[in-house]
Amino acid sequence: MSRTENIAYKIILMQLGISQRELSNILGYSEQYISMILAGKRKNKRFENWIKPKLHKLSKMEDLY
Repeated sequence: MSRTENIAYKIILMQLGISQRELSNILGYSEQYISMILAGKRKNKRFENWIKPKLHKLSKMEDLY
């Protein structure tokens, strides 16, 4: 995961109004594990499957500007 993806993931969470704590509850992981995923220290398929459609939607919106 690149640094750009890490930042994009954090932006998506902010736009959705979802905290790391809420995301940990949604995905069933600890807050610490979510923090490691967002920092790029860990990879997780469930997280990727959850966030990729949201990242794709955000990129389409940016194309409009």
